[in-house]
Amino acid sequence: MRILNLKWIVIVGLFFSLSLKAQSLEKMKTMSVEELATFKTNELKKELNLSENQAAKLQVVNLEFAKVALPVIKSNDAKFTVAKKLKPLDEKRDQDLEKILDKKQFELYKKNKEKKISKLRAEFLSEN
Repeated sequence: MRILNLKWIVIVGLFFSLSLKAQSLEKMKTMSVEELATFKTNELKKELNLSENQAAKLQVVNLEFAKVALPVIKSNDAKFTVAKKLKPLDEKRDQDLEKILDKKQFELYKKNKEKKISKLRAEFLSEN
């Protein structure tokens, strides 16, 4: 059960997993929905070598996600509660991304995401 809980705690960072080192959670809390969506779009555009068409579609997905996710992230809820609320949003975003990305890009996205989750999990365990 602890591993399952830990996984959902880590999910708080999933949307931001590729940028956690560059962008602290506190900094993200000060961003607007639009700023956050654009930041994530630009990051994935570079990492996954997206076309302009893909980037435009991704911006729409990131904007919709950020509109719902940012208030949750900015809340004073416990990390586990935040993670629980973000889980279905993250799953929906992944479904949307799969429709935008080609198969190779989506596989790379999932691989990078899983690496970041593993790294965050290790960091979390070393802190506790």
